[in-house]
Amino acid sequence: MLCGPSGSGKSSLAAEFTGAEVVSLDTIRAQLGGGRHDAKVSGQVMQAAREALRAGLRRQAHVIWDATSLRRDGRAGVLGLGRDYGALTRIVVAWTPPRVAAARNAARERPVPAAVLADQFRALDFPDVTEAHEVILRGPEGESWTL
Repeated sequence: MLCGPSGSGKSSLAAEFTGAEVVSLDTIRAQLGGGRHDAKVSGQVMQAAREALRAGLRRQAHVIWDATSLRRDGRAGVLGLGRDYGALTRIVVAWTPPRVAAARNAARERPVPAAVLADQFRALDFPDVTEAHEVILRGPEGESWTL
């Protein structure tokens, strides 16, 4: 599971894991006809994403959950599915200082509004080491620490 505000580098990080199946909520939202940030299809997005996760876990594939995953309660359900299927669960926190995330966000083709990004930083429940088998902090320059 990837964790971090918009512009923190989660999708770039997911691309580093060759051979992994990526379940991206933004991609699913776009496929369902909503824009990448269209909240009107959120229920459908979550249903499709959870089914894609279950399908990957049934095949014992390496599956990456690419979403902000900012809140502990939101992470719990996804990580619980992984544990139910006997998977090793890992949270990779894509940590980027707010000013760097804001600059990356502004450079995107479709940036999230600045107020939404600020809200994401305020809403972040930093993952606890008890939430998954492994929690890794990934810095903006690619440096990593296992917590």
